[in-house]
Amino acid sequence: MDAASTGVDTSGGNNFLGILATLWGIIIAVYFWSLRSAQRIRPVGRSFEYQSVQRKNGAWTRGKMGKLDKLGIEVPKTLYEILEHGLKASGDGKCLGYRTSLTSPYVWLSYSEVLERVKYFGAGLVYLGLKPASESFVGIFARTSPEWVIAEYASYAYSLVTAPIYDSLGPEGCQTALNRLGVTLLICGDDKNFQTLMTGNHVLKKLRNIVFIQSSEETRAKAHALGIQVYQFEDVVELGKKHPTPLRLPRPDDLAMLNFTSGTTGEPKSAMLTHRTLTASVEAILTSMLPLRLNTETTSLAYLPLAHVMERIEELAIFLYGGKVGFNSNGVAHLIEDIQELKPDVGVLVPRVLNRIYGKMMDNIRGSLIKTFIFNLAVFCKTVEMRFGLYRKNSIWDYLIFGKVQKTLGGRIRCVATGSAPQDAKMTNTMKAALGCYFFEIYGQTETAGIITATLPGDPFTGHVGCPVEGMEIKLVDVPELGYYAKDLKGEICARGPLIMSGYYGMPDKTAEIMDPDGFIHTGDVGHFVEGGRLKIIDRKKHIFKLSHGEYVAPERVETELLTSSHFQQIFVDGSSLHPFTVALVYPNYDLLPPEVRSDPEQTKQFLLEELVNTGKRRHLRSYEVPKKIYLLPEVFTLENGFLTPTQKVRREAVRVAFKQQLADMYRGVSLTDN
Repeated sequence: MDAASTGVDTSGGNNFLGILATLWGIIIAVYFWSLRSAQRIRPVGRSFEYQSVQRKNGAWTRGKMGKLDKLGIEVPKTLYEILEHGLKASGDGKCLGYRTSLTSPYVWLSYSEVLERVKYFGAGLVYLGLKPASESFVGIFARTSPEWVIAEYASYAYSLVTAPIYDSLGPEGCQTALNRLGVTLLICGDDKNFQTLMTGNHVLKKLRNIVFIQSSEETRAKAHALGIQVYQFEDVVELGKKHPTPLRLPRPDDLAMLNFTSGTTGEPKSAMLTHRTLTASVEAILTSMLPLRLNTETTSLAYLPLAHVMERIEELAIFLYGGKVGFNSNGVAHLIEDIQELKPDVGVLVPRVLNRIYGKMMDNIRGSLIKTFIFNLAVFCKTVEMRFGLYRKNSIWDYLIFGKVQKTLGGRIRCVATGSAPQDAKMTNTMKAALGCYFFEIYGQTETAGIITATLPGDPFTGHVGCPVEGMEIKLVDVPELGYYAKDLKGEICARGPLIMSGYYGMPDKTAEIMDPDGFIHTGDVGHFVEGGRLKIIDRKKHIFKLSHGEYVAPERVETELLTSSHFQQIFVDGSSLHPFTVALVYPNYDLLPPEVRSDPEQTKQFLLEELVNTGKRRHLRSYEVPKKIYLLPEVFTLENGFLTPTQKVRREAVRVAFKQQLADMYRGVSLTDN
């Protein structure tokens, strides 16, 4: 029966629907018209469809499509020259910034002031007996600070080699490292660093001088009692003023730094990196970022340990363009306060920091269907924009939804580099939408000067680490015990090119273990080349373990998936070949637990076990991968308690040793056949 036969007039309803459709069309047209002036991020001369190409020898390299954009500058071949280039590029602008408290503004040293202190401090080091040559090593054991950078470039000014150490090596590891290198002069941050160094069981055989950045009289007296000459940082600057020495600049192929690998187990291994290798790494990263460019207004916050190569590469890139670097004032706990004061426009955010920000955003909408719908709609709309290469902070969604999180990070962020651990694709995509900026996912190791691959600007897809940077080759090697074969474009990632270390200092046998005769570094990571020649990290060869039923578990991958639940701050998954299930050490996000379970450890455990099961199902984990028992950690893993590396990776062997009893107790009384 039609409308005419019933006598019902539907023209009004049709007109109303027509008006709605017209209004919706106008809104869409206005919306897309407003996008015309938004900045589009597209890699010049690159193709998202052919990011990597495979050569006849089986190795993968960066795809080249047409004429490439150029940096517009020639990158110097030594690190000291990069700092000098920054002086000229900036017109003697601001270089290094610091503040004395959370309420004080940043105080800045100009490029000329930094270079003046660099020359004086370097001359002071020479006066104290260091020979200006690449056979002389300067030990550095201190938190990230302007003094750290001044000491570093003072070393380069006189062809000295920096050899930084860090807490997570442990007291004996630090002592072993300094003894192996024959370090005679150490720049020490404070009393805590000195105490850590002296609690080991070894004697520092060669150490003659310690230069403290900050220290108490008691600590200086202890050093004197050990027969060590003690100086304050400013003392060495004054010595350089009184005893000036002509600069002894290095050559490109001279050794620049000895970087201890952050995942070291056993005796510490130091990767030998030359000036040419490190400047090539800077150029590779900057070229990968094109058409995004740094400039004299570029500002970054330094908070990661400078003992890690990635933080130093970031600073080199900024110095090259005459940008400025501010320093974290009171530890990572107050990172946000420093960011809000400094207002950086570029930065390195490790996955742990991003996960915390993402978790707080998710908690704000949890339990509200309306908030969740609007938030997801906002992410969807901005994701569509990003698919067209549009990254901005002035959309309606930024004003309504994302403005708060943008202000949390200073409001000026236009580029974020991240890496050091696998990232959840959904989290990354949401953070890109929320911050309105591009995320460069970088994959690399200390042995490769911090970088092997990087994502292309404007690539709409997440969950991968991009393609090889300029000059680098990747080959995949079979990992039969995990079922990965190169013929399926899966296997252990091996890298070769101009960013590769010269070897481990004084350890030819260890070098041979990681570097094959063809010059490829074997990373221990398992990769998969997916659509468009993008490399995806899918597993870890070294940390896998087998359960009693023969199934292998890659704990880091499982942890990454489970940490998508905001109820956890820390998860450490472990297993035994005698049992068919995994267990975990966890630290809850107590603020987000239901009030009724917070005060009762057993109820907390039960709630978290159920959350693990639900998260495992949501993330499509196998049942045996989801922990069946948990132990509540007394505190979260940190660099200070020795359970994290400088790049915020978990030191798995250290955790296993410290919690050996707790891990064993979770299997106690359990039948070997229990699931």
